[in-house]
Amino acid sequence: MSVVNTIGWFFSGVFVVNTLPHLIHGVSGEKFPSPFDKPRGKKLSSPTLNVIWAFINLSIFLMIFYFNLSSFTAIQGVIMLVGAFAMAIFLSRY
Repeated sequence: MSVVNTIGWFFSGVFVVNTLPHLIHGVSGEKFPSPFDKPRGKKLSSPTLNVIWAFINLSIFLMIFYFNLSSFTAIQGVIMLVGAFAMAIFLSRY
């Protein structure tokens, strides 16, 4: 297991968890902060922009997952879960 793959699996968990709040707020029609407005993370973005951001996050997750799928092991699954957990904790405190 290389360091690059390990970092990739960690961030795949981060991106998949970051997809959820943006997609949920976007499809429910609620405004929610996204990195596209200034100041970043403070101003509320439109639901459409949040859906776009959610699918960008989902696309990044799928690219990382697809290109590393041949080397997937249980350890890398745990690394992905650690990344997902870290992002979930960050988002819960944000």
